[in-house]
Amino acid sequence: MNNEIYFGDWGFDFIKIDYCGGDVLGLDEEERYTSIRNSIDKVNKNVSVNICRWAFPGTWAKDVATSWRISGDINAHWGSLKYVVGKNLYLSAYAGNGHYNDMDMMVIGFRDNSKVGGKGLTPTEEEAHFGLWCIMSSPLLIGCNLENIPESSLELLKNKELIALNQDPLGLQAYVAQHENEGYVLVKDIEQKRGNVRAVALYNPYEYMQEPSYFYSDKLSDHLYNGKKSHYKELYNLPFSPNQEQKAERQAAIPVLILPS
Repeated sequence: MNNEIYFGDWGFDFIKIDYCGGDVLGLDEEERYTSIRNSIDKVNKNVSVNICRWAFPGTWAKDVATSWRISGDINAHWGSLKYVVGKNLYLSAYAGNGHYNDMDMMVIGFRDNSKVGGKGLTPTEEEAHFGLWCIMSSPLLIGCNLENIPESSLELLKNKELIALNQDPLGLQAYVAQHENEGYVLVKDIEQKRGNVRAVALYNPYEYMQEPSYFYSDKLSDHLYNGKKSHYKELYNLPFSPNQEQKAERQAAIPVLILPS
């Protein structure tokens, strides 16, 4: 690869490097990726490198890359999203300071037997998808063909408040504050670590809709509010259903911005 052309003359500032064939060749992944990083730095030290070896690579990655894939490739169906999110739920400690866990490109806007596998997501599933990618600070890469993206999908991707949640300068990933029954409560500090402003998401990977109270106990309120009165603003409100018999569209996340009193 001619680094002078790509990162010098043409000014490319991002590269995703797959590890295809690395295991077969018996390569040392840390050594190989570090070598590539050093080669690029000789031309341009401001290039963002993404490591793709289909699992969390290890703590060494932060010295080489700004982001790294943490799972196998995503497909356009709910089961694939559950798999990817599950891989990232407890990796928040490794995100921040300009380094991020990459949950793969988004599969919003795919319909009818997509080329990435799966028949596409429902509008509700797309909302959950985007909300989770934003609160977990994953890089936001649009994977669909923008020439024929559905209008509802495009409007979702243009949601400025959710994008701002993803792009918060603090750059932290939401962590699991509570795991009750089948659900998770994810919390992301905003503006200041352990401050008074934070975002919250209720994540329901279960096959049925659930009441919000199904996800958390009273202890969570103490954790979130620190005994202080607070108010909130809903960034995206997805429906909960009290009907446990109904296997309706899956509800997965309600990002909520908690504001200081």
